[in-house]
Amino acid sequence: MLLFPCKKIPYAELLLLLVAIAWGTSYSVTKMSLVYTTVFCFLFIRFFMTSFILLPLFIYRHWQGKTGPWKKAIPSGVVLFAIFCAETYGVLHTTASNAAFLISICILLTPLVEWWWLKKAPAKSLFLFVVISLVGVLLLTEINLSEISLNQGDFYILIAALLRAVIVVMTKQVINSKSLSALEITTVQSSMVMLLSLTVVIVSGELDFLMVRDDTFWLNTLYLVTVCTLFAFFVQNYAIKRSSPSRVSLLMGSEPAFGALFAFIYLGETFSSWQLFGAVLVLTSTLCVAANIADKPLFIREKWLKQS
Repeated sequence: MLLFPCKKIPYAELLLLLVAIAWGTSYSVTKMSLVYTTVFCFLFIRFFMTSFILLPLFIYRHWQGKTGPWKKAIPSGVVLFAIFCAETYGVLHTTASNAAFLISICILLTPLVEWWWLKKAPAKSLFLFVVISLVGVLLLTEINLSEISLNQGDFYILIAALLRAVIVVMTKQVINSKSLSALEITTVQSSMVMLLSLTVVIVSGELDFLMVRDDTFWLNTLYLVTVCTLFAFFVQNYAIKRSSPSRVSLLMGSEPAFGALFAFIYLGETFSSWQLFGAVLVLTSTLCVAANIADKPLFIREKWLKQS
């Protein structure tokens, strides 16, 4: 018997799997939060709370002269804001299954963007696991490709998928070339989303919707801030510095499988055998990539077999 891949997962990539689990729960929590306010008010509140926690640490390090050229991270913050806008409006105008499948296309786009942007070709075997993961998401979401007719919402989701690929590669380049820490990147990105969301709130006259008095909203938002924003973005930026954009994207691409698991456990949803098989494919490809099997030849080496 081969050793289970989890025993070989590096620390940074194990953290990415935890982020994928957290983000798998975020859709349901976000949907519940949006009952109480508008999209941009919610984004402002979420990222204001995030920035309120991060900015004091950032300013303290800046006064000590320990921060790098943080302004170089501003463009990635703008891209992150665009991702949230595209995803939110996409979900509003398409089905959940369409959104889950189309957003997962980012795991296919990221190796291509990395190849074009950084002039670095990913491992060939990585594409095999990308295909396996996409097939798994296809089964999990029960999408019939012959019946897909792209509407406005689907188009927004595809834009978000492309931007997800772009921001991972962009962040990798900024971190490597400008010597920025995960704290600096996360602070700048969160602050940009906060400021741009506030701008939209003011221009659209939605300030009244910032006064939310329901405890459920604030508990949900606190969870999203601490787990799905602070922890998730910090880990993602930390891992990008220590791994390739393609590997990070594929690991994060397991999000739909964990989302389905959350829906099964907490929301009581049921799944067919094909959906369960799809989830297994997604998780298997994710664990193989996390355990660095994607960097090996397509056929397992003899030394790998000796570990049985």
